[in-house]
Amino acid sequence: MYLFENYPKKVSQDYYSSARSQIIDYYSTNSDIISIYEYGSVSSPGVSDLDIILVLKKQISSSEGVLDFLNISDDVHSLVADGNVMKMPESVFCKINQIDKFNVKKIYGKELLIDDVVNSDTEILRIASVIDWLPERVLRLTKVINSEVINIANVLCILHSFTYSIDNINHIVNNSKSTNDVIKLLRNDWYSVKNPENVLIDCIESSIALGYKYIAMLGQHLEKSNLYQTRLRGNYDNISLELFENHYIKFKECSLAETLEGDARKVSDKEKVYVFIPKIFYLHFYCLSTQEGILSDVMKEKINPRVIVNKDHLSEVYEKILIRKITLAEQNAQFLKENKLRRGLIRYGFHFRY
Repeated sequence: MYLFENYPKKVSQDYYSSARSQIIDYYSTNSDIISIYEYGSVSSPGVSDLDIILVLKKQISSSEGVLDFLNISDDVHSLVADGNVMKMPESVFCKINQIDKFNVKKIYGKELLIDDVVNSDTEILRIASVIDWLPERVLRLTKVINSEVINIANVLCILHSFTYSIDNINHIVNNSKSTNDVIKLLRNDWYSVKNPENVLIDCIESSIALGYKYIAMLGQHLEKSNLYQTRLRGNYDNISLELFENHYIKFKECSLAETLEGDARKVSDKEKVYVFIPKIFYLHFYCLSTQEGILSDVMKEKINPRVIVNKDHLSEVYEKILIRKITLAEQNAQFLKENKLRRGLIRYGFHFRY
């Protein structure tokens, strides 16, 4: 039996418009802020967060508390991912689409020009995004199903993010679109669903299974592609990467979705949670861990045991795009460190510590 908390709010888009106005009013006199951008969209009022980016001067005097929306209002704070907002300098923001695809809209300040991504890079960025995100989403859903308390609004946000990865893989492998209508219904009209808590539990379980199916599907696609140029030989079954405390990605020789899911469930519990993924994905995380800086150094420590692989396993173009992505995230991390900020990294926040 589960306990359920944080039910969807019964609010309209006006609730979000009011929050945006409060944010603008609060920061209009802050000289550290160049611009405020919203990314994503409020597709499900009452469930959706406001995803905010603060574009800041290179050197700032504002404290973390001021920049985390803690002092605006409880309503605003509850909408901005528990007060954690992305913070970056203009130099990183203008290249943000080289990190991931963002749908951004200015709500305050200077209009900034964002660099376009070369069309030939788009699919590789999509693949990199899925590898970064899908195992983590499955890991979080596994954590939820092993818990005693279900934070409903939070789970609905995880499921929404999960569908982005599924849609991305459909695009990569030219698969027919498999949008989960149940997730949409729960997010958009929770209170019209009969026994929504039970439906949510079933949805989490089916999403975990679907996640493994799509992880295996992407692995098979990469095995046949020219992005991963040679097969990864050797036993990688004992390698794991800790994303956050007691939550691990584990690399496996097997690439069958049902086996990966079954084996991960056997070793996951309330204390430690695992997601098992095919060993081919180790190349992606290994490449990220070989660069200079805070993020790569921490990631290197978290890969256990860390097996060295030849550079030529990855194509030159895939490696170049992946390095560019982690380099921009590292620039963001160094900015936060220099300004004594511990939260607000646009990507790879699991590995940010100083």
